[in-house]
Amino acid sequence: MTLTVFTGYALSRTRLRGAKIVMMMYVFSMLFSAGIIPTYMIIVRLYFFGIPDSLEESAKMDGAGNLRILFQIMIPLAITFIATIALFCALFRCVDVH
Repeated sequence: MTLTVFTGYALSRTRLRGAKIVMMMYVFSMLFSAGIIPTYMIIVRLYFFGIPDSLEESAKMDGAGNLRILFQIMIPLAITFIATIALFCALFRCVDVH
């Protein structure tokens, strides 16, 4: 989940070089049933796209760095969504094992 949240946030920012190439690799891996990680990563990325950029811009004007923006602004806004995705991952793992 941690890697999914970090990757989803990083790929949701449009200024990241190579983000389109990485996203195409995730989408391409979904064609071959690579598991739930690419699917959930794309869902998390889309959720972070829905958070207004003005929040990030105002935090940068106040002197916040990227990690502070992630941990103090983005994750608290997305905590319910992250909990839902974590529940889906746990259920998938339980169903897959038995």
